[in-house]
Amino acid sequence: MKKRKKILFRISIIVAVFSVYLLSVSARSFKPPNKDELQRRINYLQRVVNEPLNAGEINQLRSQSHEFVLFSYAYTCYALTSIALQQPEFA
Repeated sequence: MKKRKKILFRISIIVAVFSVYLLSVSARSFKPPNKDELQRRINYLQRVVNEPLNAGEINQLRSQSHEFVLFSYAYTCYALTSIALQQPEFA
């Protein structure tokens, strides 16, 4: 039992170190999108949110995933909030 705990502890340390490494590499290479790209994303999100889906489309999507509509609007809200926080002039 002690060997198993030691092995799990070592694996968790390796995973933690690797995760920190990946985060540091990705943080250095990330460049926020420019204003034109942000404006295109905002326009797309507004268009998608404002376009009504007909009942057939909604039922087809719900048959694939019951949480589709809630998931879609939640991530749209998340995206717009993220843009507003990163670029206050778009808020």
